[in-house]
Amino acid sequence: MKKFFMFSSVVAMVLLTTISWAADFNYILRPVGESTKLYFAYNQKPDREAVNIRINDEKGVLLYESNWKVAQKAVVYDLKEFGEGNYIIEVSVGNFKERKEVSVGKKAETASLKVVLPSESVDGQVELVYVNNFSAVEISIIDEANNVIYSETASLKDYRRKFNTSKLKKGKYTFSVRQGEKVFSEIYTVQ
Repeated sequence: MKKFFMFSSVVAMVLLTTISWAADFNYILRPVGESTKLYFAYNQKPDREAVNIRINDEKGVLLYESNWKVAQKAVVYDLKEFGEGNYIIEVSVGNFKERKEVSVGKKAETASLKVVLPSESVDGQVELVYVNNFSAVEISIIDEANNVIYSETASLKDYRRKFNTSKLKKGKYTFSVRQGEKVFSEIYTVQ
């Protein structure tokens, strides 16, 4: 019962935000300001199945379809030829399938910070992506002894950076993103 309650809580949180995840897959999907552009980025463990995104108009007519079999990807779709309005986005990988309605070309509602940290390093790199930031964000990498080996304060609305982890000593490292009281973190093992 406890697991069901925890699972239900996670499902409720996923439904309330534009960041979604499955066990080894997470993504961000959001309009870019008041333009007709749509931003999509994801991270997944290597050697997974292809990630598929389908962009449909309000009536369900397919406008774009993309497939990737890479661990990380970020892309901006420009829907100006179809105009502002509501679009139905379908994202799938393996057994994970999700369908969302997204409005583009309209003033976005007040948004909150969304962060994607992959669950593991890929080719000796960890890619950090955050979007919808409206205040300073502290980014840090901390080793097992609680020493801060990297620290940065960023105030960009959207941020994407790859960190090279291949030169770090063996051990566990915590990547952390803090905005006020909100903290997003992931622990990585360097072998």
